[in-house]
Amino acid sequence: MEAWDVTGGRSIAERTERERARWAAIVLVLGSVQFVLEMAVEQAFYPGFDPLTRAISDLGGRGAGAMGGFFDLSVYLVGEGALLGAVLLIGALPQRRSLRLGMVLLVLAGIGAMGVGLFPEYDGSIHGVMAAIAFIGAGLALLAIGRGFYKVGENRPLAVGTAIGGVVDLVALVLFTLSSHIPGLEGLYGLLERLIVAPVLLWAVVYGVWLLSGRARLRSAAVPELRD
Repeated sequence: MEAWDVTGGRSIAERTERERARWAAIVLVLGSVQFVLEMAVEQAFYPGFDPLTRAISDLGGRGAGAMGGFFDLSVYLVGEGALLGAVLLIGALPQRRSLRLGMVLLVLAGIGAMGVGLFPEYDGSIHGVMAAIAFIGAGLALLAIGRGFYKVGENRPLAVGTAIGGVVDLVALVLFTLSSHIPGLEGLYGLLERLIVAPVLLWAVVYGVWLLSGRARLRSAAVPELRD
């Protein structure tokens, strides 16, 4: 028998889901916003820095001086926010394979970002591996989450926008990887990298706000079983 909170008119399970969703929203939004602000501030004060041609990780490199340490911490925090948010949402979202897969991939992306923060650009191959995990994990996560949202009847623009974000991430990643071999793209290295990370950062803020609004579809309000 399901336990109910007679004062609030909701089951204990539903209240727990909403609390998990609320905290997930907070860490997702704060993690993304602080990273965007840190990146914008450091780019503004980095002499001669051109975001169209320079890698994001250059902001944490030796050339960034003392500010580089703050940027590395910011990268670590955005990864930690993604990891914690995904773990919390696994217990709050409807039980669909695509949503569970999306959250697992988001955890991996978070671990990758945390690794980028712990192993800055000058640490060589470890940094590159961690960045690849973050980039690929985020893109695939958005695709899986978008499919899951569609399946459970979540807000349609949110579902479609999430999936489109995943496509943008992965297409930009391919172009980023091949940029040195494609005429016209070699000078847009920085822009392409920002197109990789922008979709998941935007998603984290938009979905976080949607969760805080109380209108997101959670497990207790899920539609009947659907094939996933």
